[in-house]
Amino acid sequence: MTRSVSTGLNNSPVGDPAITSLDFDIVPLNFEEDFRLLEESAGKNIYADITTPVDQLTTLTIAQRAKANVYAGSSIDPNSFLDSKAGTDILIERREIWVESDSTDPTHHQFAPVRAALSLTIPTAASIDGSTIEDLISRLVASVAAQGKDELHSGLNDILHGVVRKG
Repeated sequence: MTRSVSTGLNNSPVGDPAITSLDFDIVPLNFEEDFRLLEESAGKNIYADITTPVDQLTTLTIAQRAKANVYAGSSIDPNSFLDSKAGTDILIERREIWVESDSTDPTHHQFAPVRAALSLTIPTAASIDGSTIEDLISRLVASVAAQGKDELHSGLNDILHGVVRKG
């Protein structure tokens, strides 16, 4: 028997038929060269990006832990559960320090802490693999794109200015 997973999605195309994907380049990291282990504990590693200035340290946390019941708090009928209730919680977090400067004032340097995190809870099932999770992450990122745009920044700008998508 071969099992597969269906997301249940049947999304409508966007209004502009020319938009079939988002313009969102992902630049690969040179992890072996640019990162060093800062902290290591059971299921959690914190790395430092050694390419960043000392006063702008960038860190990357990768954590994973077993979860006994991924169904806790869900509305899924227990008769429809997978064979196992177990799963995995995954956290990938990047912390950066950005510097604001002023082209007319060379003494102006102010720091801003920023954080981005991806948190996943994934059931344990042979039918769920990295490809399935990659698709989920792609849909998550696409969720911030403004309707009818092929880039993310306009949707992110809206959110930064308090405009949250409505129904």
